[in-house]
Amino acid sequence: MLAIRTVRAAGVVAAALVVAAGARARADTFSALVEPRFELTRERRDDPGGAERTTEDMTFGQRYVLGLSKLLFPNIGLDAGGTFDDQLTWQRTDGAELHGETWRGSGYAHLNLNLGALAGSGGYDRTEEASSGAVGSGPRLVYETWTARGLWKPADLPQLSVAVSRANTYDTARRDRDLTVDDVLVAADYRGIPRLQLRYSLRYSNPEDRISGTDTTSIIQSAQVAYDDKLFRGRTNVYMSGTVSTTVSSTSILGTGGTVSTQVLPLTGLSLVEGALDTPTFDKLVANPALVDPSSTVSANINIGYGVPLGDVAYRDLGAQFPDVLTKTSLVYVWVNKRLPKDIASAFTWTAYTSKDNATWTPVPLAGAVVFGDFDNRFEIPLVPTEAQYLKVVVRPLAKGVTTLPDYSEILVTKLQFFLVQPAAEVRGRTSTHSESVVATQQTRIFSVPNVSWDASVSANHSGQGNRTSYTVVNGLSLAQRLSSVWSVSGRVQRQDADAGSGHTGSYLWAASASAQPLPTLTHALTYSGQWASTPIGIATSNSLNLFNRAELYRGLSLLASGGVNEGTSDLGVETRAVTATAVAAATPHPKLTLGASYLYGSTWTAPLGQGWSRQQTERIDGSASATPFSVLYLSAVVSRILRGAVPTTLLNTSVAFSPFEGGNLQLRVSYGESLDTAADAVVKTFVSGVHWMLRPGVLIDTSYSSIDNRAPTGRTRTDSVLTLLTLTF
Repeated sequence: MLAIRTVRAAGVVAAALVVAAGARARADTFSALVEPRFELTRERRDDPGGAERTTEDMTFGQRYVLGLSKLLFPNIGLDAGGTFDDQLTWQRTDGAELHGETWRGSGYAHLNLNLGALAGSGGYDRTEEASSGAVGSGPRLVYETWTARGLWKPADLPQLSVAVSRANTYDTARRDRDLTVDDVLVAADYRGIPRLQLRYSLRYSNPEDRISGTDTTSIIQSAQVAYDDKLFRGRTNVYMSGTVSTTVSSTSILGTGGTVSTQVLPLTGLSLVEGALDTPTFDKLVANPALVDPSSTVSANINIGYGVPLGDVAYRDLGAQFPDVLTKTSLVYVWVNKRLPKDIASAFTWTAYTSKDNATWTPVPLAGAVVFGDFDNRFEIPLVPTEAQYLKVVVRPLAKGVTTLPDYSEILVTKLQFFLVQPAAEVRGRTSTHSESVVATQQTRIFSVPNVSWDASVSANHSGQGNRTSYTVVNGLSLAQRLSSVWSVSGRVQRQDADAGSGHTGSYLWAASASAQPLPTLTHALTYSGQWASTPIGIATSNSLNLFNRAELYRGLSLLASGGVNEGTSDLGVETRAVTATAVAAATPHPKLTLGASYLYGSTWTAPLGQGWSRQQTERIDGSASATPFSVLYLSAVVSRILRGAVPTTLLNTSVAFSPFEGGNLQLRVSYGESLDTAADAVVKTFVSGVHWMLRPGVLIDTSYSSIDNRAPTGRTRTDSVLTLLTLTF
């Protein structure tokens, strides 16, 4: 089979190259890539008893990529192409041999029309994949999509768009998977009146699952009006919007029944790369709208690949805020920017949490194994059905020992999606829901000197499902004033009333800060904030005081010191006290040498209602040094001593990188790294070398060797890998 596919692929490439010559002659764009690869890995495991187990993996892969962009007529263009990947593997463990093959092929053809005010496109996409043999046997899967889009942009009239698609997902035997989804979206957008926006959309969706016998038809309508303006000669900014949406669904069950997935739309996306003092159960995520925008290809600036800074194993929190605390979800999709093989995807460990205030989080059990999509670049995380206003999933970056392939150094999260999965029998028949929401905000500058402003906002949402209403009302006064060339002050007082579905919560928030900059290289800041809130459960209070100092003592030498104290009582009566202190020094005594040191201390006292105080402390010292004595040589070392924590530990990471002939057709690279963990009594040594040789334009060969030696009391693992990659581009 491999030989047959290789001959076929080679024939396709040869034919494409003939087309390429003609395409180039007509100034059209054509590209082709041929990339065979060979990888050999040997892993030796020694247990404490002295027994050794050896596993050898050999992989031969081939990849072909074609692309064509051609202008057929002055206003009509063609985009077409395809990719074929084939991977043949052999595995031998203690004399037992296994082999398997996995292949994936995809192709597309799109026609595009551009007449200025009128544009459209139509096309066909198809992807097939299968695996065979003792390793990873599976059915042949097919995913195909027919699409057509149209856009009309008349002057002074609403802009109209139409998108129609049919997607089929099935295995060729039609035994385990046979799903067809028809989708039609019609939208109108009018902005012909200054400061006024009118939008309307109508969507028809019909997923039909022939395996489970479920057929669901949904019609979703949404209308929005928005207005923004400046009043009183620009002193006041106002914004108002109102949205009405309805959903009518009909579900029929013709067979044994199955499940129906309903997408749950969040208000905004949230994310956080946790710090040294953060834990998944106590942290505050920040807004990240890119996580919930329509695109699944644009990065949300969160990397979960192994190419993060040395020693970075911090949790990545990915979440969202929903309209109220009764919003129910049971499935999360985490989209990334590339496909991941099973061994890479399974190396991630996911957990989930819910919160009512984006501060205190409660774990949510997973309802099953996390899988990576067959055709889509996404993790699919099933949850036990849960109701919450805030939901997040948490993961650490890919461990550096899992792979050394550069493709997985950067794995960027691009999108989050949330769904409620229900048995079809529960939603059988016709259902109808509606929702209405309004938002109004204003900000008025009362005085210019001092700079005093008043802001107010109102947001309300009503859902016909359960007849739920949620609202938030905010009124605030803000002050910001520079007293002199050195001193500046700011402050804010705010009243907030809200009901997210669990009862009224009223709160007062206040904050004040003073900063001084006596010299351009010297900065001080003192900040105080507090909150009092009355919830349906009880009274919650909090107060915090923080001091920040930064000094550039000399050119190339800077110091930073900060500290803070805070105290609070939750509405459940849980009291907390905390003290934090941080000091950082950075020095560049020479352009080729950088030094750094930091100290971190944190102590938290907690007293649940009716119980005594408990204390948790964190204290660590970090030091780093990096040097580039020559442009081709890089040296670095990072040492960390955890003085207080779960277990006192010393962590050490050192690395050496050598790259002669940098920037030429022939490049060599050699690097060595060593990590020490005294608490686990573990040492990891990593050696990587490689050759990158551009034989001529379009012909590249890359060969690398890596060795990872992991020693711990539980045993020793040594992994040696050789990878050779040939890339031909046309």
